[in-house]
This record gives sequence, C-alpha cells and structure tokens, in this order.
Amino acid sequence: MSNRQTEGPVTGGPILRLTNISKNFGAVSALTDIDLEVKAGEVVALVGDNGAGKSTLIKVLAGVHQPTSGQIEFCGRPVSLDSPSRALELGIAPADVGADRVLRQAGQSRQPQPGAGARHRHGVPGSGAL
Repeated sequence: MSNRQTEGPVTGGPILRLTNISKNFGAVSALTDIDLEVKAGEVVALVGDNGAGKSTLIKVLAGVHQPTSGQIEFCGRPVSLDSPSRALELGIAPADVGADRVLRQAGQSRQPQPGAGARHRHGVPGSGAL
C-alpha cells in the first residue's frame, strides 16, 4: 500500500512549488535561486542551453540530488525529496524513467503498443524527431 499524498493544493495554488532552489557541487554552482510553480493540469517543458542546469533540476525534483538551499512544497506543504522513492510516493517522476511506475502505483495499467514512440522524419524510421 502506498503513502502517496492525495490531498490537492490550496484552491488555485500550485501542486508543486520550488522557491530559491540552489544546488552546488563543491565550488560549482549548478542551480542558483530557481523558482518554479506547477499548477494542476499544466504541462511544463524545461528548455535551455547545455550546462544550464536542466538535468540537475530534474534530478532535484526526482530525489536523486538534494538542493543545497531553498524549499520544495507539494500541495502547499514543505517536503523533503530525499530519495527517488519519496518523490515517487508523491507522484513525481521524470517522464522518461518513472512514468510507468507512477501509473502502476496509481492502479492504472499501461501496456506498450507496437510501434509506440517510433517517430519518422523524412521517411527514416526511428529518427526520433517529427
């Protein structure tokens, strides 16, 4: 049985809020004072140059790395995402590595479909882009 939090955010508030998130690796600052809010039903894309901190931010959200400073709130309550399993308990998982586990925990079944995910560009199967 899962401890997954099912309470929603305060009406109109974000489901996920990051405030002043920073992450340092020794003397290297990978993230500095990041603020982010995600509301119910939103689809969010994280875009930036190489070395901008996209992967580090996703790893903080997934519980792989802990922030050096800042606060993470889930449904209006401060949380510590101190492990990937804790993030998964809340339903937070990078789409490319944990979505199937989150769906299974939610009691849904998703069977892979033949050819699912295959993309064609200029007639070349599997090129990955449209």
